[in-house]
Amino acid sequence: MLTSIEFAVDAVQHPVEFKPINLGPNVNSEYSEYFPSISADNSVMIFTRNIQEEVKLESGGTTIHLNEDFFITENINGVWSAALNMGKPINSKLNEGAQNISADGKWLFYTLCNSPEGFGSCDIYYSLKIGNEWTYPENAGRNINSGNWDSQPSVSADGKYLFYTSNRPGGLGGADIYISKMGEDGYWEKPVNAGPKINTPEDDKSPFIHPDGRTLYFSSSGHPGMGGSDLFFIKKDENGEWQTPVNLGYPINTSGDETTLSLSADGNTAYFASDRFDALGLLDLYSFNVPAPMRPEPVTYVKAIVKDARTKKTLKAEVQLMNLKTGKEVLTTFSDEKNGEFLVILPIGNEYGLFVQKQGYLFHSENFSLENVKQDEPYTLEIFLQPVSSGEIITLRNIFFNTASAELLPESETELNKAVELLQLNNNIKVRINGHTDNIGSESENLQLSIDRALAVEDYLIQAGIAKERLSHQGFGETKPVDSNETEDGRATNRRTELEIISL
Repeated sequence: MLTSIEFAVDAVQHPVEFKPINLGPNVNSEYSEYFPSISADNSVMIFTRNIQEEVKLESGGTTIHLNEDFFITENINGVWSAALNMGKPINSKLNEGAQNISADGKWLFYTLCNSPEGFGSCDIYYSLKIGNEWTYPENAGRNINSGNWDSQPSVSADGKYLFYTSNRPGGLGGADIYISKMGEDGYWEKPVNAGPKINTPEDDKSPFIHPDGRTLYFSSSGHPGMGGSDLFFIKKDENGEWQTPVNLGYPINTSGDETTLSLSADGNTAYFASDRFDALGLLDLYSFNVPAPMRPEPVTYVKAIVKDARTKKTLKAEVQLMNLKTGKEVLTTFSDEKNGEFLVILPIGNEYGLFVQKQGYLFHSENFSLENVKQDEPYTLEIFLQPVSSGEIITLRNIFFNTASAELLPESETELNKAVELLQLNNNIKVRINGHTDNIGSESENLQLSIDRALAVEDYLIQAGIAKERLSHQGFGETKPVDSNETEDGRATNRRTELEIISL
């Protein structure tokens, strides 16, 4: 292994491309700004500002009081707006800092020090955004916080893992990075040390888990570097094991302390704080283009809004995403109860099934491919849920058959089980399964194929415990197209299975 001196000599001789850009006076001030955190759609950035306040003393004099608060700025047509103090209930007279906004912009995890209700000198807290309002912050609990210093949280895009820094006993030395998993009961489990690939006998801090879920950026004074604390990244292999950490190189790292870094979801832009350049104050926020070898795995995001199909009012609904290739659930989340929005991060290169459901409504499903999309091409849509009523139809977009066959493919199972669940929750409704085809082949063959496919779905529902007298089926062949049969996309839309409510 290289020593730090050997590494530094080689790094200076082979500098990486590094052209930092000051984020400007809308973000930076005469004070110090640091710990930038950005939502996955690049719409919002939250950062810490250390404000100097003149405080009067009882003796009649004054003193300078330093107070850390969170500020928020919005990306409007590529320009960051004038940053505003987030105010109550997030900011208080205590010091709030080292925050991380979740990829969907709904959760804020941060550090609060010297709180009367805390467990140690600094604890991790969190707040949920509902509509445009943040809830009153809550302590992350005893499993996360110790009687020591717990700080610098970073939550994975799927909300299942929380990375943070702690100097609690039992580590590898100095401050270490820990990882907690969200339990099935909705509470954070006791953390585990991130291990010797990441942690050293020195200080290892400021974890940032990229939305890809596989690339971790962090600061360390223990791994070979330029001196002081350097910035590193480390990736998981296909088996989920951490590989070897990589120093970001010179001149990103110097002989001083480089301590925090966050990246955009597309992995192309990094944000950090520094006093090395044309700073407007003590510490300013900068961005720079990330050299290709240091970038995370490619991801994009799905952003949608859920509405009542009749009233057009927004709805809180359960959202589930499945990887259609593996048949595994990617995540389950909920749309916002006030504005109906949700945003999820997805790796590029897969096909996905989307399911949205709410009590009293027919579920919505569709599938989409991210195999050939670019990172700057997010998948956006409006979802309209139909109230459960006679005559309403659900298009089962994640029912799959082999070509010219009525044999259900395994990736249809999730959708079929959603139909079973709907019928179980609404045990008074009767439904008809409608089968449709495109116009490839003869009319008679297509009619029979549509009947056979509808029957295959009916048989699945019966085997799942739905009473036969509640079900019927009908095939329509190619007679009821909903799109043009002149294109493959149109024909794919016309090949469909529907669930029609006959009576309540």
